[in-house]
Amino acid sequence: MNRNFSEEELEKFFSIIDNESHLLCFQLQAYLGLRISEAVKFKLDDIDFKNKQIRVYSPKTGMIDFLPLHDKIHDILASWVRKYHTSIQEFGGHLLFSNKHYSRRKAPDFLTKNYMRKVFRGYLKKAGLDTVYATLNTDGNQPGEKRRLYRLSTHSLRHYFITRIYKTSLNPVVTQALARHRAFGTTQNYINLTKKDCQQAMEKAFTVDEETKPVNLEGLKIQEFLMFYDAWKEHNSK
Repeated sequence: MNRNFSEEELEKFFSIIDNESHLLCFQLQAYLGLRISEAVKFKLDDIDFKNKQIRVYSPKTGMIDFLPLHDKIHDILASWVRKYHTSIQEFGGHLLFSNKHYSRRKAPDFLTKNYMRKVFRGYLKKAGLDTVYATLNTDGNQPGEKRRLYRLSTHSLRHYFITRIYKTSLNPVVTQALARHRAFGTTQNYINLTKKDCQQAMEKAFTVDEETKPVNLEGLKIQEFLMFYDAWKEHNSK
């Protein structure tokens, strides 16, 4: 099951998001590979614009990592800080500051991961990307309310980041480092390569330079070969 966003799906998903805070949260995941729990708590102090790097604290691992800040996300963050610096300061430095309108209870200074998972599902449905691949009973093996399992989740944005890094670098060590995994075996689970990706890799690996392209000594043209092959298949299918 490919639980990764394709380039076309991600573009479509981002295009229908009409809330700037929500969009930034999901961009932090797709362009930096942050987990949803890391993205919602991302703070201004975590950004080093001068040296173009960010600090990431992971509640999952309890570790602090540093990631380079590429131009695309650098410009997005710089624009956001310029526009909302007052609100960011008001809410304790959290970039994804809360307007405190989404919960009847006292809300934290930042958008919560559960809230963002909920709005993610809404945007996914709006974009027509809410594919369900299985259903489960909520009461174990007993008959009960069905729970839908969607192909895409907020974590799919992290899958997208890791897959893109690998496909562009073709370096498993770099990919593991940017994914912030201790073992490459974990990183492998995030990399989703399509049949087209494999085909392009094969073609690239065995493309012959025009200057050194060997002469066809047999003199058999490709069309002649295909005609022969089709006739051979037809004969053997009888």
